Amino acid sequence: MTDSRARLIGLLSVTAAAALTLATLLPTEWIPRTGLGWEDEHFIVYFATTIVLSLASRRPYVVAIALMIFAGVLEACQGLTPDRFPDVTAALSGAVGVISAATLVIFLIWARSRFPAFREWLRSVPARKAGATLYTKTCVSQPVRS
Repeated sequence: MTDSRARLIGLLSVTAAAALTLATLLPTEWIPRTGLGWEDEHFIVYFATTIVLSLASRRPYVVAIALMIFAGVLEACQGLTPDRFPDVTAALSGAVGVISAATLVIFLIWARSRFPAFREWLRSVPARKAGATLYTKTCVSQPVRS
């Protein structure tokens, strides 16, 4: 692993842990809500965090185990705040988000190594290559006949 990659993983991990901790332990009125409900919010936040950290580190099993433990510890710590209480359903919702994202990343890593066409498609994705377009073939517009 290169030094810059290790730094990126460390920065992403610290940022994710800080954001999750603040969102979990700050007073309720300070936290912006999406309107989806707290179960869905837990799922989405842990799903996105797991995707980012798993793709950065390429170790989805380690990330999944660490984030599930972290979700349980943060829920338990909510008992120390005056306006929140620990909830097993919230911890399970976060764990389901982690497991879902880790499963998706494991599948993507497997598919990338198994199918060369999938690997080539990943290389052609615009975010992976500067200036690339989503469609590899150029579209020639045809005159409209009336």
